[in-house]
Amino acid sequence: PVAWVEGCGNTGDISLGVVNQYALGDEDSWQDVFCLESVNSFDPNDKNGFPRGVSEQRFIGQGEPLEYLIRFQNIGTAEALVVEVRDTLPEEVNPYTLRPGAASHPYTWDIAGNGVIIFRFENINLPSEESDPEGSKGFVQFKVEQDRVLPIGTQINNTAAIYFDQNDPIITNQTLHTIGSDDLLTSTSAA
Repeated sequence: PVAWVEGCGNTGDISLGVVNQYALGDEDSWQDVFCLESVNSFDPNDKNGFPRGVSEQRFIGQGEPLEYLIRFQNIGTAEALVVEVRDTLPEEVNPYTLRPGAASHPYTWDIAGNGVIIFRFENINLPSEESDPEGSKGFVQFKVEQDRVLPIGTQINNTAAIYFDQNDPIITNQTLHTIGSDDLLTSTSAA
C-alpha cells in the first residue's frame, strides 16, 4: 500500500495536486492505481484525465498512456433507467489500445465509427439526486495509449457526452494534455 498526503503543515508553503501530475506506476494490465483529489464542490458530470500533467499546459511525456475518469450524477427529478456515456477519442490516441476499466455499475461498451466509445448502463435505475444524493452518482474509467510518437507541443483535448434516458446530452468539461517535458524545474544554482 502507498499513501500520499499533500497540503500538510502550517508554514503557509503548501503544494497541492503534485501526485497526479505524473504516471502512478500502473502500466501493467493487472494493476491499477487511482488517486483523486479531494475538492469541495465540483460539477457532478465531469471528465478527468490522468496523469494530470505539469503546469497549466498539462505537459506529459511522449508515449505516456492516458487514463480517463468520467463521472455522472442524475440531477433530474426522476429515476434514470439508462445512462449512456459517449466519448469521441481524439485522433492523437489509438482506439485499438482502449482498455475499459472500473465503473460504479455494470455496463457494456462498444466502439462505433470514428473512434466513438459508447459505455451503456442498461437498467441502471439511477435515482434522482433529490431522492438519494449518494446513490444518484456513477462513473466509468478507461485507458488508452497515444497513437504514435507525437511531436512536442501536440495538444490532446477530449470531452464526453452523458445521456440520461432520452434527454439531451450533458457535455463534460474538456481535458487537456500537451506533449512536452514532464520534468519540473524547482530551482537553479550557479556553480
